[in-house]
Amino acid sequence: LSGSGILYLYLNGVYDGTTSYFETVTCTNLTSRYAYEVYKNAEFGFSSYDLNGRYISPEAQTWESLYSRERTNFSFTISSAAQPEQIEASNYTAAQFGYEDEYRYGNKIIRCRVSDPITARDGYYTTYHLFTALFPMRYTLIILFAACLLLFVFDLIFVCCAAGHRRNQEGIILNMQDKIPLDLYLLCNGFIITLLCAGGVSILQSQSSPSAFVIFGVLILIASVFLLAAFMTLVTRIKLGKWWRNTVIFRVFHFFLLLFRRIGNALMNIFHIFPMLWKTILIFCAVTLINFVLAYWFFHGYGGFGAFFFGLIFNALLLLALCSVSLSLQKLRDAGERLSSGDFESQVDSSRMFWDFKKHAENLNRVAYGMNIAVEQRMKSERLKTELITNVSHDIKTPLTSIINYVDLLGKEELDGQAAEYVAVLDRQARRLKKLTEDLVEASKASTGNLAVDLVRTGVCELINQAVGEYSERFEAAGLTPVVAAPEKELFILADGRLIWRIVDNLLGNACKYSQPETRLYLTIAAQAQTVSVTFKNISRDSLNISADELMERFVRGDSSRSTEGSGLGLNIAKSLTELQHGTLSLSVDGDLFKAELRFPAVP
Repeated sequence: LSGSGILYLYLNGVYDGTTSYFETVTCTNLTSRYAYEVYKNAEFGFSSYDLNGRYISPEAQTWESLYSRERTNFSFTISSAAQPEQIEASNYTAAQFGYEDEYRYGNKIIRCRVSDPITARDGYYTTYHLFTALFPMRYTLIILFAACLLLFVFDLIFVCCAAGHRRNQEGIILNMQDKIPLDLYLLCNGFIITLLCAGGVSILQSQSSPSAFVIFGVLILIASVFLLAAFMTLVTRIKLGKWWRNTVIFRVFHFFLLLFRRIGNALMNIFHIFPMLWKTILIFCAVTLINFVLAYWFFHGYGGFGAFFFGLIFNALLLLALCSVSLSLQKLRDAGERLSSGDFESQVDSSRMFWDFKKHAENLNRVAYGMNIAVEQRMKSERLKTELITNVSHDIKTPLTSIINYVDLLGKEELDGQAAEYVAVLDRQARRLKKLTEDLVEASKASTGNLAVDLVRTGVCELINQAVGEYSERFEAAGLTPVVAAPEKELFILADGRLIWRIVDNLLGNACKYSQPETRLYLTIAAQAQTVSVTFKNISRDSLNISADELMERFVRGDSSRSTEGSGLGLNIAKSLTELQHGTLSLSVDGDLFKAELRFPAVP
């Protein structure tokens, strides 16, 4: 109702500055229509009804009786175009008027006035009182309409959630309208809504009375009910899933699909016993023969239409067969691509294939099965290798511990000369061997996931600042200046404190070992999307003549010689430990610039 009121005021220009009823389009249109009725009465004789549709007997049909002051607020004078000043007829003269205009129809000039105030009960009376009632509410109606619109949106969301549900019942429950084929339902519903809306607009355009707006509002309300019903059934079907199955189009399509499939299966079974080459030749000859017969029938027979019809059906079946062949080839191609990408678990669905396509699909499935077995055997071999490394490392640790202890005891003895140097070499190399065995064990556990991981909320900025503080002496000895760039607000990740410290320790240790002296080590902490990244950048002392991927492998170091300490396992261990904590470690090399980036999911 508020929308209808706003529409009425808008059509009459209220929101464009109109303040008086006599300035409205309604008043102008009524005056024009009344003037035309007067012209017809003057030109063709009086009708049996006045301007308001009330019956007037023939003997009482005069200008004064039809258009008296009591019957209408419309006063006029009629004159000819040849003599505009000579009045041929008039009803009365309005002493006070709110609107006047002049119309020319044929050879007649109609000068019109609308009385002010409006007292007679004609078309002006109802529209005038409607305007005067709505005009003071022109902005209140907008607020009311906005509130109703918000309520409508809320109700729409509610019915979306409630559609298909019933109290004390689980799942989606269909009602009668939900079982009607969707395309048929929407077609009928749309037709009804279109008729209602078109009827309402037509009534509103032809009349400006309050009853017209009431009828318009009722029709729009009924159309809204039909639209809401269509919307709810559509939401219910979408919630249920596979809504397209309950449509006439799908049922017809499915029927013909089954028909063509049976025909295709029958044709394929006929040629199943022939080799593929002979099948192709035989099919080509059969197609050529059929087309020749149809062409001869069309040009030389008396059933041209029948030949055309059968030819159309035949070529449609041929097209379906070619499409089936194309789909089989596509499935085989996709299966080959999956195999080439390393997906050995996928299988080709050969249930709907025929001829050699089916055999080829089964061969691909067997190949995938065989490669899957080979991969499992290789993984088993890798596990055995890892277990061997772990066991040997454990076995080495026991005698190695004894060697280190006895070398330590020898070092406490008073040895002089070369004996003291020999003991120092033994101590250094024994400890290096111990570090190597520990790294081997840790690398084996990290790569196989045999480490216990306790993920807790950890502050990254605090961790890096603490690590830089503990490495201050080593940085000074290596000639490195750490530069930390961190946000003011702490960033948090889920990490195991012991493992994350081992990762940072490895990266900072490598920086101290292999960085160019008197350079800077940049540590940057940043939040990116849903992750937190920590970047380590330094200049290498030796030329980095290998790729970043090779640096990540076991027993690989950036320096060209093996003279420095280190096992070449640090980055590989750091990568495995990072992945155990659901993070990533990436390396990049640009000339002598070495960059390592840790990335973990951020937590609040």
